Amino acid sequence: MNARKPSIIPCHGMKHRSIFAAISTLLLTGPNALLADGDPARLSQGGTWDLVGWTDKGEITSDPSHVPTLSFGNGRIEGSGGVNHYGGSYRAKADGGIRIGEVAITQMAATPELNKMEEAYMDLLGRVTHWKIDQDTLILSDGTEAHQLRFRTGARKVDRPLEHLEWKLKGIRTGKGEAETHTPAGEREITFEIGDGNRISGSAGVNRYSGKAETDGKNGLVVGPLITTRMGGPPEAMERESAYLEKLQAVTRWKTDGSELTLTDDEGTFALIYGTR
Repeated sequence: MNARKPSIIPCHGMKHRSIFAAISTLLLTGPNALLADGDPARLSQGGTWDLVGWTDKGEITSDPSHVPTLSFGNGRIEGSGGVNHYGGSYRAKADGGIRIGEVAITQMAATPELNKMEEAYMDLLGRVTHWKIDQDTLILSDGTEAHQLRFRTGARKVDRPLEHLEWKLKGIRTGKGEAETHTPAGEREITFEIGDGNRISGSAGVNRYSGKAETDGKNGLVVGPLITTRMGGPPEAMERESAYLEKLQAVTRWKTDGSELTLTDDEGTFALIYGTR
């Protein structure tokens, strides 16, 4: 996979894509309208939603590292289009309306098939004005059955314990002390993911980061230089982000225990503790 230098750009500037323009929430009308059942908070309670189906847009890749994903929280959406990571704002209503604001997306290159799949996904997502959760399936649409995206949580099948999972930072432990919660309530989650070619990426709280790691086939993990977007934030959030990235680049070991991932150095002077999303 050939990669271009990632950058954060407004989606509406991407050629041939009409993505995530500010959409006015519409009233649900007509026999094909999809009504939501319950509180919009249900959107964020399921964690990360994995794409399992869509309307007339071809096949979804079976590679779990490239399945499009979507998550909601604190008025923001983020996820993977299959190749690139995106994020932005949203507002959902109990009547089934949803407004997705302008979004930023990284710019990585992939195979023509993956690029085509991502473009189709982003095109459909850009049409979304309605949401509905039917049992365990999230349905996003333009209010009809003509354009739909269908998601479920935990749909991706992962054979390797470390790769192709998005991990959420639960806390940071220093020495042998107790782990301290690192992400205050109301702030964006800090995440870590490692995919094909040992490419790592995630959110550092304010900015997104990416880079490459080296593994030894056992429990060794060395994180290479990282590149980040350059968004500003509150001083406290920027300090937490800087401390997290500094520790991440000092990691030399990893281990998993069920749904928990721990990254640390050889001396155990610190530990980054994550849970699955």
